[in-house]
Amino acid sequence: MGDNEQIDQVIRLKEEWIQKNEELSDIEREAREIDQLSEELADWTRKERQLREEILFFSEGTKARKLEEQRMDQLYHEKLGHRYLFQDIKESYVTYIQKVKQEVSMLEKEYQIAQKNEMSDDYAKN
Repeated sequence: MGDNEQIDQVIRLKEEWIQKNEELSDIEREAREIDQLSEELADWTRKERQLREEILFFSEGTKARKLEEQRMDQLYHEKLGHRYLFQDIKESYVTYIQKVKQEVSMLEKEYQIAQKNEMSDDYAKN
């Protein structure tokens, strides 16, 4: 191998090394974004569960509570049990986070109504 061939090979290897480092940086950035989305999803899921539990407190009957708990567990496992790679995970999390935010908003309204009904019942008893 001549000097020019060796220089060309070194340049080619350096370019490949730079490209691989850029790809690795992209993958690491995607992984950080996924971690952030995962944390956000966990936060919203906790909030959803908390609101559902508070609403269950106001709902009547043990059977209704058990059915709601089963439904919550099923939803939890269906939505969080699936894992996809990078973009699919990001899209799934973003979509699910939006859905959970909407659900939480509806649950907050339902919770407020349940609280008002409870207060009305207490007032009517007095």
